Amino acid sequence: MVAVGRMWAAPLLLGLLLGASSGQVSLPQGVSPWTLEEGFLRPPDSAKPHTWWHWCNDNISQEGITADLEAMKRVGIGGVQIFNVDVGVPAGPVKFMSEAWRGMIRHALREADRLGLEVCVHNCAGWSSSGGPWVRPEHAMQMVVMSEVRVSGPASLDEVLPQPETRRDFYRDIAVLAFRTPEGERRKMAEFAPQITASVEKFKGSVLVDGDLATFAVLPLPKPGQMAYLQLEFPQPFQARSFLLVPGPGNNEHQCALQASEDGKNFRTLRAFSIPRPGPTPLKVSVNFDPVSARFYRLAFLRPSPRAQRITVAEV
Repeated sequence: MVAVGRMWAAPLLLGLLLGASSGQVSLPQGVSPWTLEEGFLRPPDSAKPHTWWHWCNDNISQEGITADLEAMKRVGIGGVQIFNVDVGVPAGPVKFMSEAWRGMIRHALREADRLGLEVCVHNCAGWSSSGGPWVRPEHAMQMVVMSEVRVSGPASLDEVLPQPETRRDFYRDIAVLAFRTPEGERRKMAEFAPQITASVEKFKGSVLVDGDLATFAVLPLPKPGQMAYLQLEFPQPFQARSFLLVPGPGNNEHQCALQASEDGKNFRTLRAFSIPRPGPTPLKVSVNFDPVSARFYRLAFLRPSPRAQRITVAEV
């Protein structure tokens, strides 16, 4: 229930020691080296770090509050910020803003005062800092969504365009754009018949180019010292300038690299990138790079997410 923040005293101390060895440090009047050292060994309350203190989905108790605060006092933390979050754990018995919850806040304040700790409280529950049912959809965080229709021309078009995704029934048009289909987007990946393999045998790579986001391929997490990857081998050199990846379900916040090769043995990195945390809609990761022509392309998972149990990819 305790998230400990990072202390920044060590770099400052290192800088002071380095400066002292070169004779470039002059201490303020009345401050001796012994006083400075004592301050780092036993810092005053005003210099002690604070930490976020997560109260997870109403799972709180007086005993737990006391145990947490005493543990933080014991290791030198000077204060906390209470942060009520729902992180996917089962809901607890002390409902947010109920009288029982307010009693827990009062208990935390009494215990913090007893221990000499400072307490701050986040201005609302959740990650948004200022969210809640009082914020209407038109004033909430928003995202740009789109739909696409391909037509043959020249011709006049008179039809209702597909409705892009909406949330809470909120949607506003921004613009309608019409442009010639880029030459490289006239054909689908599957039409070029790439052979899709991976770092493991019996890999079902055909689902990566079937156009269905509900299907996905699975890679196991690599063993220490090994690397997981997907590989596309084309019959002829394939010219590319961008790469679109749709991760599958689960935690896929991996650090990756897109690589190319002419012989399937010697690969060069075109672009390193990270897969961000997904939202409620399918995540599409677009990676751009200088135009290149190669027969082999490889998506290497350099550092899988520590929270992942596997690697999933829906579409490339």
